[in-house]
Amino acid sequence: MRRMLIAAALSAAFVVSAYAKQQGGTIMSIDDAAKTFVCEWQKNNWTYKTTDKTGFRIHGKSGTWSDLKTGVRVNVGYHLVGKDRVADWVTIEQR
Repeated sequence: MRRMLIAAALSAAFVVSAYAKQQGGTIMSIDDAAKTFVCEWQKNNWTYKTTDKTGFRIHGKSGTWSDLKTGVRVNVGYHLVGKDRVADWVTIEQR
């Protein structure tokens, strides 16, 4: 039973990572109420939703939602929920 649970957990982790994507760009706007931000990448604007599980990093340290600023370059790891891009992690490159 224990082996089956471990195998199921590893399989689930692999499936999630198979659908995970990464993208970088510049923050164009931030919606504090909806906890979303718009990032420009290759002349396209993409909206990313964040959740309480979204991790933020800045200069190699833990960050928070409040570290996001317009004009800042970021890298975003995300997954799709329908057509929505949900950020798993955000690395802030500069302030």
